[in-house]
Amino acid sequence: MISFLSFQIFKLFSYKLSVPIGGLSSVNNFGQWVTAVANILVASGFVYSAITAGIAIVKIVFENGSEQALTEAKKELFRSIQGVIILGLSGIVLNSINTKLMA
Repeated sequence: MISFLSFQIFKLFSYKLSVPIGGLSSVNNFGQWVTAVANILVASGFVYSAITAGIAIVKIVFENGSEQALTEAKKELFRSIQGVIILGLSGIVLNSINTKLMA
């Protein structure tokens, strides 16, 4: 009964956003807000991973004398690729939970 009442409170959620999120200026329920935040977090994670991979590639190209610096740059590149894979899988999981969530 309590969980049902708390769910009904989220249905009554209506809020005008002070900063629009991807063209969304107001939300009518909690689910719309979660969808917008999830999309922003996944997109910003992809951007961060791309920037990190780019920096690692530049380090690999210009650190041709030091073996330790080259190893660290390769590890950084590998970690950014792992981040992209994890973000992609999280998007698949969110989409399989609710197809409207990642729209």
